[in-house]
Amino acid sequence: MGFVEQFDLRPYYGLLTSFFSIMLIPQIFGSVIGFMLLDERDEGTLTALRVTPLTLERYLVYKLAVPFLVAVGAVYIFVPIVGLVALPYAPLFPIALVAALEGPMIALLLASLAANKVQGVAVMKGMSLIFIAPLIAYFTPLPWQWLWGIFPTYWPVRAFWALLAGETWWPYVAFGLAVHLIYLALLGRRFQTALSRQ
Repeated sequence: MGFVEQFDLRPYYGLLTSFFSIMLIPQIFGSVIGFMLLDERDEGTLTALRVTPLTLERYLVYKLAVPFLVAVGAVYIFVPIVGLVALPYAPLFPIALVAALEGPMIALLLASLAANKVQGVAVMKGMSLIFIAPLIAYFTPLPWQWLWGIFPTYWPVRAFWALLAGETWWPYVAFGLAVHLIYLALLGRRFQTALSRQ
C-alpha cells in the first residue's frame, strides 16, 4: 500500500486550504510590515512624523493598508489557483476581506509589544497560539469550538469551512469583522502609547 493510500489527505483539503490561504498569507504580509514599523521606530522615523503635516494616524493607515490590500488579493486568488476545494467564488471575497485584517493586526501586535527586532522574533513565536487556534478548533466539537472565537483568526477560517460545507457563512464574517476591529483599535492605541514613551 502506497503513501497516498495510507495517508489520504482529501478529507482535510478544506483545512489545509484555509490554513495556507486564510491564515498564512495575511500573517506573512503582516509580519513584514510589523518588522518595518519596528525599524522605523528604532530609527526615529515615526517620532519625526510629529513635526510633519502627515499625522501618525494617517501614516499608519497608509502603512497598514498595504498588507491588507495585498492579502485580500492573494487570498482571493490563492484558493482557486490551488484548486484543492470547489466553492462559490463570490462569497470568498468578504471572507478574504476579514482574513486580510489579520495583516494589520499582526503588524500592530509586533510593533506595540516588541521594543526591537530581537523581541519581535520572540513575539512572533509567542503568537503561534493565535495561528494554530483554528487548527485546534477544527477538531474541537461544538459547542466547545466557540471558545476559540476569542482568537480573531478563528472567524474567517470558520466562515470558509461553512461556505465549503454549504452552510450559512455570513454570521461568521460579521463576528469576525467585529472581533478584528476591536483588536485593531486596542492594538492601535497601545502602539501610539508605546511610541509616545520614546
